[in-house]
Amino acid sequence: MATTVSHSHLTRYAWINWTAFLGKTELYIISTLRAPHEQWQAAIVKFLRSVRGASPKENYIVRYVRDFLALRKIGRHPTDIFTSNRFNTDEFKLYITTLKETLQRKVVNVLRISLSTILKAT
Repeated sequence: MATTVSHSHLTRYAWINWTAFLGKTELYIISTLRAPHEQWQAAIVKFLRSVRGASPKENYIVRYVRDFLALRKIGRHPTDIFTSNRFNTDEFKLYITTLKETLQRKVVNVLRISLSTILKAT
């Protein structure tokens, strides 16, 4: 006798992608920036078009937006981090120390260059 499995419990959740459905960590790519941080997408794309080695830089910037800004509910728009009083440099330093040692310097350097470029463009 065959049994049927009801998948009605799955219909409650909005579809995002297979990675989210399987409970895995999403890649750090621009398309994974969702509301309310989707305004970062255009600024990141514009920056990446002007530099060499865009793929690793994309990873570092998206990592910063998703893992630092989004968790602290700041920086919905790239210029918000410069005008917000909620951005705390001590928290940023703590965030950087949570990264692998090999990533720390790379992330800081890319953020320094990209954020100054984004600020000049706006």
